[in-house]
Amino acid sequence: MYYNFTWTDAPLPTGRATSSTTSTPLSSSPGGDDFKSRDVPFNDALKLLQQNDNKSQVIALCGMGGVGKTTMMEQLKKVAEDKKMFDFFVKVTLGRNPNMLSIQNEIAVCIGGEGLREETVTARADSLRRKFEKKLEEDKAKILVILDDVWGKVEIKDIGLTSPLPKGVKLLLTSRDSNICTQIAADAFTLLQVVRVNVLSDAEAQNFLSKYTGVCIEHDQDRFQIGCDIVKKCGNLPLAIKLIGTTLKSQENYVWRDTLNRLKNHDLDDNVQEIIRISYEYVKKDEDKEIFLHCGLFPEDSDIQIEDLVRHGWGLKLFKNVSTLREARDRTNTCVRNLVNANLLMDSERLGCVKMHDLVLAFVLERVSKGDLNWIVNHGDVSTWSRDEMNKSCKRISLTCMGMSEFPRDFKYPDLSFIQLMDGDQSLKFPEDFYASMENLKVIAFYKMQYPPLPTSLQFSINLKSLCLHRCELTSDWSYIGDCRSLFRGGLRT
Repeated sequence: MYYNFTWTDAPLPTGRATSSTTSTPLSSSPGGDDFKSRDVPFNDALKLLQQNDNKSQVIALCGMGGVGKTTMMEQLKKVAEDKKMFDFFVKVTLGRNPNMLSIQNEIAVCIGGEGLREETVTARADSLRRKFEKKLEEDKAKILVILDDVWGKVEIKDIGLTSPLPKGVKLLLTSRDSNICTQIAADAFTLLQVVRVNVLSDAEAQNFLSKYTGVCIEHDQDRFQIGCDIVKKCGNLPLAIKLIGTTLKSQENYVWRDTLNRLKNHDLDDNVQEIIRISYEYVKKDEDKEIFLHCGLFPEDSDIQIEDLVRHGWGLKLFKNVSTLREARDRTNTCVRNLVNANLLMDSERLGCVKMHDLVLAFVLERVSKGDLNWIVNHGDVSTWSRDEMNKSCKRISLTCMGMSEFPRDFKYPDLSFIQLMDGDQSLKFPEDFYASMENLKVIAFYKMQYPPLPTSLQFSINLKSLCLHRCELTSDWSYIGDCRSLFRGGLRT
């Protein structure tokens, strides 16, 4: 069956749609992006997912960053769900610096509903293997495992799969590098089926820019021609065109010419980052920029809860003329909507959340790690984390702690205003005077931490305004919270 789709950037619905035997578009929303050039690779990939043989067990969507690989993967996943092609769908995002312990835990939740208690990659892999075997052998299940944004070689044994790949399992990858995908397929003792996701055709790219700017050749030939040159500098990449188109809407001709001039004499990768920089510079309100940069503190592909941004922004005093939490919530939602409209953030499938594209995240991380900001963000392999990278004057720190055994005793940052720790188990040890040199700390955020550090030295954080605890296991003694006299009502979130 051949599908003809209207490609769209609208968020996918969270519910399961009723399966249909007709070839209806995935999205019929107004303003859908009709990219005919995407129909062939999409249907090729869908056909491979439907085939029941060992020659199509590993499928890779390959193409440049920002070309739309993840969008196509999500559309494929939705069709597969609607058609009930698989019993279980396991989707994880690897990114540039994958934390295998966290990835293994996500896989366990997808196939078993519970996380893993084992502490090493090897032990967790063995536990995952048993979970997969139970689903495949006892339940006779069919499983689609999706590895999104693959940057480096992944050992399939680490994610609980065996070589050769078990019958009933298909592996769908998205990556910029087909050679890496070939290595993964070889590890699974099977052939790789590569589906190329190419850039838009010239006509599609020009029409896509016109959609966002409202400029067409019939009404403004000069700007349309500049737009055609800008599209070429964007490499016909949908993400880049969408960002620059939103920025150029309603701008004068000299802004268009200046934008084109800024994109000259650079390669495509540099131009994509320059386009994001231009889009960021055209954000009018400082509060919008603050929220945008703060979103870079979350791991890649995160569903960023807007309510977290509310509490963080409230505690950090990012908003002017805001005196209540309700006002902070309204202001945050306004900032988020402005950023979504600027295509710097994306609506998430999860209610009350937004997401950030990995190319946009790369821009943010580059920006916040330099100059006056000095933020420290590490959600990858903490074993490669060098303390030398941490400037004592850093203002915000965000770390994924899975795999860490203890925090260094000289973890002292007097200028720190925000600390966010994620995925730490009960074996993670903290010094008793952890907060002693953090007198400027305003926001503490813990996510899935077992017994996070809330020692009596919390009283040293006299400026603390917001304490956010998400799915944390706590000790029974909370009496020391009373020492935080500056913790406003509403500043504690659990």
